[in-house]
Amino acid sequence: MLAFARRALERIDAPSGVDVVVLTARASTTVLDAWPFDPKSPCFSWFPGDLARSFDPWRMIGEGETLRVDANGEGRWHRVRESARALSGSVLEMREESVAAPPLRWFGGGSFHPSLRDPMWSPFGNASFVMPRWTIGARGDDAFVRFAFRVEELDRKGDLLDEIEAKLAARTLTSARAGSAQERTSAPPDADESWTPLVLRALADIEAGTLQKVVVARRAFVSGSFSPVATLARLRSQNPQSTAFSFRRGDATFLGATPERLIFSDKTRAFTEALAGTVARRADDERAKRELLASEKDLHEHRIVALGITRALAPFVAGVDHGADPDVRTLGRVHHLVTPIVARLASATHVLSLVDALHPTPALSGLPKSEAFEWIATHERFDRGWYGAPVGWFDDAGEGAFAVAIRSALVTSDRTWLFAGSGIVRGSRPDAELAETQLKLATMSEALVHR
Repeated sequence: MLAFARRALERIDAPSGVDVVVLTARASTTVLDAWPFDPKSPCFSWFPGDLARSFDPWRMIGEGETLRVDANGEGRWHRVRESARALSGSVLEMREESVAAPPLRWFGGGSFHPSLRDPMWSPFGNASFVMPRWTIGARGDDAFVRFAFRVEELDRKGDLLDEIEAKLAARTLTSARAGSAQERTSAPPDADESWTPLVLRALADIEAGTLQKVVVARRAFVSGSFSPVATLARLRSQNPQSTAFSFRRGDATFLGATPERLIFSDKTRAFTEALAGTVARRADDERAKRELLASEKDLHEHRIVALGITRALAPFVAGVDHGADPDVRTLGRVHHLVTPIVARLASATHVLSLVDALHPTPALSGLPKSEAFEWIATHERFDRGWYGAPVGWFDDAGEGAFAVAIRSALVTSDRTWLFAGSGIVRGSRPDAELAETQLKLATMSEALVHR
């Protein structure tokens, strides 16, 4: 990277209208696991799991913010798309010959509700995406380093080269002290104590015909100081099928390992899935899977989710393909019912338009969509923040990949908040649904690593 940067900076002559210059060079695949993050700088990690890698093969991390777009309230995904499009027109990329790297990407996500209510989520924003100062990616034997800087910094080329040299020289692996934490039994009042009344209220509204399904979420906390980097590494090791992600803003890091894809789109096709219906794994796993496939309650919940997704995609598609019956997806602690869905788009469509149409899916909100969304906003006693919301990336061509941020946590300096939810339909029981959330919380609580 350093030699390429020297040559590029010597010959660069940025034309009028260029605000950002990007240098993209070959790198060793070891750079991804040895990047020296600045502890005070915003950063992200994006590691597609086994279930997503055929669509989204690049493992990527990033640090800093050369460009950032934010949007609030209704219409936020459209405003992010248009703001990013306007800014990207002022970006000049210089690539090392034969470097294997994807197009420039924006990374980020948004909140479950279009307006955040809890100050602890305010650094993350309602919808926020960055083009990082540093981006590092690897795919198989290919790897790259990307450095994006403002054009006015060309007046200090020596400082730019010093920064590049310092970063590359500082690449050393830091081993974190291993440790684990369990979920506290004394969860906050808005978690356990309110659970049964909340589920009973949902069941009453379902029985009255107001809702078909609604997802009730809870949160719990673990006191102590935990390492987001080491925790994410453990999550990846323990959940290889899932997409692992992290976003650090200020002193807080939102991270997780999600098994649920929201959307992958190449502008002509869209790949999504219905993931709903859960049973715990046990010694006789095959019997557990058979019982899940025979459970009318879980099949009913799953059909609601699949129907909601296909309805949301209907305005954009020329056709939708999916299996008649769900399969079973086996994860570390649970089995889920899953139906892959492939949509043939009627015309080129930006992935953020599909995100806008799909979020929130019935797997995280319910059906009817607007009624379930409002029910959650009215009755849940905490702000979901980025939990259950879209996180991922998009590029200037409108292609992108987004996951649903479940099996996730918000790590702060002295406390980590864990989130989990359960879909309530006719036939649900508060105690069984609470047990399901306990299983889901364990994915995060058993991955936490002390600083």
